[in-house]
Amino acid sequence: DISPLIQLKLLRVLQENEYERVGESVTRKADLRFIAATHRNLKQRVTEGAFREDFYYRIRIFSIVTPPLRDHLEDIPLLCEAFMKKLNANTGKQIKYLSHDTKHCLMDYCWPGNVRQLENAIEHAFVTCNGGTIELDDLPFEIRSARERAHECRERGVAAHSRSVPLESSLTRETLLDTLQACQGNQSEAARRLGCDRTTIWRKIKQWGIELPIRK
Repeated sequence: DISPLIQLKLLRVLQENEYERVGESVTRKADLRFIAATHRNLKQRVTEGAFREDFYYRIRIFSIVTPPLRDHLEDIPLLCEAFMKKLNANTGKQIKYLSHDTKHCLMDYCWPGNVRQLENAIEHAFVTCNGGTIELDDLPFEIRSARERAHECRERGVAAHSRSVPLESSLTRETLLDTLQACQGNQSEAARRLGCDRTTIWRKIKQWGIELPIRK
C-alpha cells in the first residue's frame, strides 16, 4: 500500500544500508533486518505497474505464506476454545462448548475476515448466550443464515464451502475415496471438505488400507 516514492526510498535503505533523517543532509548507515507483511498479491501488482519490480525482488528474499482460515477449517474448534477461555476470564461467564449445529455452521463459512472475524463472532455469541453452550442462534446473522453466508462469500469473491458434512461415525470408505480423488490425495483438503480433523482422515486411510497418492 505504500507509494512508489516510499518504495524507492526503502529500496535504497535495503540496497545500500544508508538513509537520511527528515530535515538532514547527513547520510547515515543502517544495520537492520527487514520484515514486511501484506494481504495483497504483490506479483500481480508488479504486473499492473502498482508496485516496483526491483523493490519486490529486494524484499522477497524469504517468504512465509500464511493460509487464510478457510484453508485450515480443522483449527476452528481449537481457536474457538481459546477465544472462549479468554472471554470467560474477562466476563466471568462459563461458556465452554459449541453445539453440533454451531460447529458445522462455523466450518461452512468462507471467513473473508479470517481469525479476527471468527473471534468477533464468538464475542458476539457471548453477549447472547445464556447457558454453557453456544447455539446456532447465538452467532451473528450473516454467519448463521445459509443465504447470507452464501451471499457474502459470493460478494467478496470467495468460494463458500457448500458440502454435506458427515460425522466421523457415518463416514464411509466410498465417501472418503471419492473425496480424496477429488482432492488428488491431499489429506488436508479432504479433511476440510469433510469437516473433520486431518488425523481422522489419516486414521481412516490406515484403517481401510487406502493407498496414496490418489489421482483423478
